[in-house]
Amino acid sequence: MYLFFFTKQIKLLIIIVISLWLTACKTHRFLYYTPTPNNPTFEKKGDSKISTEVSGNILQSVESVGGVFQGAYAVTNHLAVGYSYDFRNENTLFANIPSPFIGPAEYNYFNSSRVITSRNAHEFCIGYFTCISRSRRSNIYYSTYAGYGTGKFDMKESGIFTDTIPYERHQNGTINKFFVQPAVYFKHKAYFTLALITKFSGFKYHFTENSYTNEEKDFFKMNVNGNDLFCVVEPTVMISAGMRNIHFIFSITFTGFVSDKKLDPINNNASAGFIADITGLLKKK
Repeated sequence: MYLFFFTKQIKLLIIIVISLWLTACKTHRFLYYTPTPNNPTFEKKGDSKISTEVSGNILQSVESVGGVFQGAYAVTNHLAVGYSYDFRNENTLFANIPSPFIGPAEYNYFNSSRVITSRNAHEFCIGYFTCISRSRRSNIYYSTYAGYGTGKFDMKESGIFTDTIPYERHQNGTINKFFVQPAVYFKHKAYFTLALITKFSGFKYHFTENSYTNEEKDFFKMNVNGNDLFCVVEPTVMISAGMRNIHFIFSITFTGFVSDKKLDPINNNASAGFIADITGLLKKK
C-alpha cells in the first residue's frame, strides 16, 4: 500500500516537471513563488527541529535565491507545532529578441526590462503525527499539519519601453495563506529520512501600491484583486541524512495551480542545508 502511495507521488512529480519544461519559454512576471514546506519528521514527545537552508529555483529563466529558517517542537507523542521564515531575492532580465529555435519572442510587453523582486514570509503550523508501520531497523510515519502564512513582496521594474523611451513600474503588497499539509515519511534508525509531502494552499493578495496599467497586468498575468482566491498543490520530496541529531537536508518542491484565474508562479523550489534536534543534543551533555 505504501509503495503504491510513493509511486503515485513520484508520477505526479514527473508530470509537473515535464509541464514546467514545456512552458519554460513563456516567461512573465512572478507574483507567487514556491516556498520550502516546514514538515517535521518527529517520532515522539520532546523531539525538536531547527534548520537553516539555502533555497532557489530550477528549470525557469529567473534568478531567484534566498533562505529559509524553520523550527518545530513535539508537544506530545502525537501533537507538534512549527514556525518558518523565508526570504527570496529575484533579479531577472527580459528582452524581445527573436530566437531561431522558438521564433519571434512574444513574452515581453516592453522592448527590454529588468525586474527586481524581494519577498519574505512567515508560516505557523500545528499538526498530528503517528507511526503507521514498525520494523526492527526502520519505521514509517504519517503526519498532517495545518497552518497560516503571511508575507510581503516588493517588485521594481525598469527598462526601455520602445526604442529609447525609458519606463518604470512598481508594485508591493501582502499575501495571506491557509494550508493543509499531509505527508508520509520513512525513517531508517536515526540516520536517514525520506519524506513525501503534499501541501494544499489557498491564498489572497492585497496590493498597497501598483503602477502597472490594466493592459500590462493582463499581459503579465497579474490582473489580481483582493477578492481573488488562488489554490495550489505543492508536492515535495525531502531527504535528510547524517548523525543522530544533526543531518544534511535537501528538498525539491513543485507547484501546480488549480485556480481559474491566470497567474504565473516561480513554480519550483530546491533547498539544501542543515537540520538539528536541539533537545537531543542537550540530552547528550
